[in-house]
Amino acid sequence: MRTLNRTWQLTGFAMLTVALAAAATAAGTPAATARAVLTPPVINRHALVSWGDNQTGDLGDGSTTGRSLYGSVEELGSGVVQVAAGQFFTLALRSDGTVWAWGANALGQMGNGTTSEAQLTPVQVSGLTGIVAVSAGYDHALALRSDGTVWVWGGNRFGQLGNGSFADQTSPVEVAGLTGVTQIAAGTSFSLALRSDGTVLGWGNNDGGNLGDGTVGNEDSGPVQVSGLTTASQIAAGVYASYAIYLPPLVFEAKGQQR
Repeated sequence: MRTLNRTWQLTGFAMLTVALAAAATAAGTPAATARAVLTPPVINRHALVSWGDNQTGDLGDGSTTGRSLYGSVEELGSGVVQVAAGQFFTLALRSDGTVWAWGANALGQMGNGTTSEAQLTPVQVSGLTGIVAVSAGYDHALALRSDGTVWVWGGNRFGQLGNGSFADQTSPVEVAGLTGVTQIAAGTSFSLALRSDGTVLGWGNNDGGNLGDGTVGNEDSGPVQVSGLTTASQIAAGVYASYAIYLPPLVFEAKGQQR
């Protein structure tokens, strides 16, 4: 039995063609091969779809069964504008400024005031409105509000929540004193924030010197500024490394950034 290749044609959202092998024997002849076309269910624009491993409810479909073809996260409906994947949990931002989460919740990753078994379908993160961006680390979450403040929850062993403690948070708390933020990035166990003046701040695990303040190995439970970097336009966070797109001062000012 073998599977024959079939051309994939994408139109609109996605038309998925799958070749299925069907074996049949007839009077000593080799197995015959049949092909069938599977069309996924109609999915609304700006709905969220997921696929892959699902042991901790990562796919948000109400089960722990993985799938190799995409399917919708039905309880979210439409209006999803951003998605962020942590290690074993997922965040979704809707167009109404609310945040939803599902998956592992041992450290409060759902942000709904609980620690529990894996959450198999999306639940709303408590008390968050006006959110414009989300980011997920290994076991912690960040949300950026339209007023430039940053809200955090989940695991905090390394101070990656930036709220001055090392205690896990099951509900969102504000990163105190941090304003004017235009972008957030969650690393494995640290966090970054880009401000409108082009400065970058980081907090949490610093084993690789990823906080950029000239030290290595210490953990900061509150934001520290990346030394000397004052004209960044974009940031990204990895496992033990940080990144920013640097603009020369004149270019930075020409783009209308506040200094």
